[in-house]
Amino acid sequence: MTQPTETVAVLLAAGRGTRMRSHLPKPLVPLAGRGLVLRLLDAVNEAQVERSVVVVGYQAHLVQDALPDGVQTVLQEVRDGTASAVECARAASAGATDVLVFVGDSPLLSASSIERLIAHRRETGAQAAFLTSTFPIQLPYGRVIRDESGAFVDCIEERDCTPEQVEIRE
Repeated sequence: MTQPTETVAVLLAAGRGTRMRSHLPKPLVPLAGRGLVLRLLDAVNEAQVERSVVVVGYQAHLVQDALPDGVQTVLQEVRDGTASAVECARAASAGATDVLVFVGDSPLLSASSIERLIAHRRETGAQAAFLTSTFPIQLPYGRVIRDESGAFVDCIEERDCTPEQVEIRE
């Protein structure tokens, strides 16, 4: 008999977005007339993820008011990094068979990519899986570090990279 599954999407949307130079919190900065986090929620819903939890922080009330009904929020009172934001959502995602964690400013992520990620993780039985992208140019993002066999080793923020790691495009 197949075990029941529940997938929960955790969207990290507590950031201020200082580099965007907007009066709005980063999750609500519009792209083609729709807030970044709302575009991501559209993809999550289209992928038929059962529940969504949005981690809010900076101007939390504005983000909460913009979210559709049924989306749970948790407050990251002290915004001290990604790991802390994920920890804020731990209780809200307890019991789920799959927990997807997204940064809230990923408006171009498609439902089909989310569906493939879930399917891959379930098919392989991996304890964790994550999406990466490769870029033809250097961008100010973290770098995915892999070993000789191509297995994931680490993810390092650009500011912490060695000169060799900065050249990585994934």
